[in-house]
Amino acid sequence: MTLPTWIIIILIVVIFLLITIFKSIAAHKDPIKTGAEAFVGKKGVAKTDLNPTGKFYVNGEYWDAEARGEPLKAGDRGQVVALGQLDEKYLIVEKIK
Repeated sequence: MTLPTWIIIILIVVIFLLITIFKSIAAHKDPIKTGAEAFVGKKGVAKTDLNPTGKFYVNGEYWDAEARGEPLKAGDRGQVVALGQLDEKYLIVEKIK
């Protein structure tokens, strides 16, 4: 192989390594969210009336939820705004207008 071919191969490998390093650094900056904490900000649907409590479907799961502000009727869309915890965790949901 000639010198220009080696330079091109080395440049491609270096670019690949730089992209991999920067993507890995970016992935480590975001905190890992698991469980109920991961649902804050997600949108879903009330499966029962939330007046003030009921069932809410978000991210493929059913959760106990409490309506904040305006009550939600079954089928209304809402957004998870916080978590509550008494005996177990539940979602606090606001109606999407």
